Formats: sequence, C-alpha cells, structure tokens
Amino acid sequence: MRRSNPEGTYHYSNECDNIFQVTISCGDVFGDDDPDLCLYSEFSRGTLLATQEPGSELLPGGDLFFLPNAAILEDGTINPDSLCVFPGTFRRLSSMVEEEDTSSIGCETTSTNLKLVVKGNDEEGG
Repeated sequence: MRRSNPEGTYHYSNECDNIFQVTISCGDVFGDDDPDLCLYSEFSRGTLLATQEPGSELLPGGDLFFLPNAAILEDGTINPDSLCVFPGTFRRLSSMVEEEDTSSIGCETTSTNLKLVVKGNDEEGG
C-alpha cells in the first residue's frame, strides 16, 4: 500500500469569509521514531471583505479585499500567545484529526468550541 503524504501548508475559507492556514508535519515531529504520526496546526490568517477597510489590501482581480490578522507580524511570524492556534494529531493513513482539548494562550478570548473533527481527502492517492 502506497503511503499518502499529507505534509504541507494549506489554506481554506469558512462561511464567515475567514481564511485559515493549516500546516501538517509528519514523522519525527514529536521526537519519536513514528513516521505515521502527524501534527496538525491551524490558525486564522485574516478575513475576506467585499469593501475596503483600514489595513485591508486589494486582492488580484479587484473584487475582494483581504484584512490580515493583526496578531501576525509583517514577516509572517506568529506568536501563539496572541494568536489562537488549534493543534491536533493524526495517523498518516487516517482521515481524522484528533484535536486536542487545548489550544494556544491566544485562544483565551474566543468562544469557539475547541473539540472538532477534520476530515481530509487524499485526491492523489484515491
């Protein structure tokens, strides 16, 4: 059986027009010799807007604006103390992410339910 490689950085939007970044790393992420154990990390990059607001930038195509998350520094660095980061783990051959019941300190101001399930589809592997 060929192993799927889900590692990488992905972006998606939700129904509230928030843009999220997901990063998946597998292998020796936890210091264990377990190539099938993967780390999932997700945070909000910003919001899509129909009209310009202070701090937003026009996207290519000229129809939408993007308002970056103020907690992300100009160089792209994130501080989990000021930005809500949701972590989780999963097995490489599983389509389910087990979200931890923990999150970064930056999540203290959110009322989001921190238990969620993420299901993925490996289009390359069928």
